[in-house]
Amino acid sequence: MKRKILLTVLVLTAVLSITPYIGTVLATPPTPVLFRVDFSTFGGTREVRQAGNSNNWIMHANTYADLIGDIEGSMTAEAYWIFHGWAGPVDDPMMLEVRSVNGHVLLTIDAKVDGKTGTIQLRFNDVTGESVGTWVIFGGTDELSGLHGQGTWETSYDTGVPDQVFEGQIHFDP
Repeated sequence: MKRKILLTVLVLTAVLSITPYIGTVLATPPTPVLFRVDFSTFGGTREVRQAGNSNNWIMHANTYADLIGDIEGSMTAEAYWIFHGWAGPVDDPMMLEVRSVNGHVLLTIDAKVDGKTGTIQLRFNDVTGESVGTWVIFGGTDELSGLHGQGTWETSYDTGVPDQVFEGQIHFDP
């Protein structure tokens, strides 16, 4: 009788110890992705305000645009940018020299990825003020509910217009 109980406990312990790894084993392999913001569809609003009596300014923007590439669809964004050490007029802190800038942006995308559709949440940031940073997909709905991903992004002005490019990897959890 004690052997059966001990055997049962050992089997249950073994099963429970591997349970956290089952999702990892069943997730799809990572797939490289490359997508960008289509700035010909870009629009929205922004508000810039001074942080107290300091030389720091905060910009809150609500924007929209289309994404094209391996992740495609229409997106809305809520962005917060902080400009440190900016002593210029309130017109446009992005056009003047500042000591440092950082930003955090949340995209909600009605997307199509690898033939599957749904809505995904993607967050990206810039903590250097160099128009570069990292991104992560942390949630999805419908056919994209198990989608995860991460990578880097950058904005280039080589062509005279902004070109915001995202590159990285995605995978689907079971």
